Amino acid sequence: MTVIGINIVALMMLIRIYALYRDKLWAVKCVAPLLLVEVVVNGWLLTKGKPVLHVEGSGVHSCTMIFDTNMKALASSSAWLPLLYDTVATGLTLYRTMPSIREKNTMYITRSLLKDGLIYYSTILMVTLVLTFMIIFAPPGVQNIAAQ
Repeated sequence: MTVIGINIVALMMLIRIYALYRDKLWAVKCVAPLLLVEVVVNGWLLTKGKPVLHVEGSGVHSCTMIFDTNMKALASSSAWLPLLYDTVATGLTLYRTMPSIREKNTMYITRSLLKDGLIYYSTILMVTLVLTFMIIFAPPGVQNIAAQ
C-alpha cells in the first residue's frame, strides 16, 4: 500500500510538471523515465520482501519491504528513488514558478503550486532520509517503520 500511495503522488507530480511545462516537453521527458524506473524497481523489490518477526516469542510475522542483508544497498533504493524523483520534480517546479513570483506577476495558482510543492517536498525529504538510513542500519524488525 505504501508503494501504491507513493506512486499515485508521483503521478500527480508528473501531471503538475506537464501542466507547468506544456510548451516545453523536455521536462516531462526528463521526469517520466525517472518515474518509470522508480515504479519498476519498487515493483521488483516488492517480490523480494520477506516476513519479519517483530517481537521475539510472539510468533507474529508481517510481510514488509525488508530484505536479505546482501540487498541493503538495493533495498534502500525504495526510499531514495522516490526522493530523487521528487527532487527533480520540485526543482523543475521552482525553476518554472520562481521568475514570475519574483516579478510579482503571478496568479494565485502558481503561488499555490510552489507553496504546496515545497511543503510536500520538505516533509517527504525528512521522512525519506530517515527511512533510507533505517533500511541500511536498523535491525530487521524496525527497518521499514518510517515508511509507514
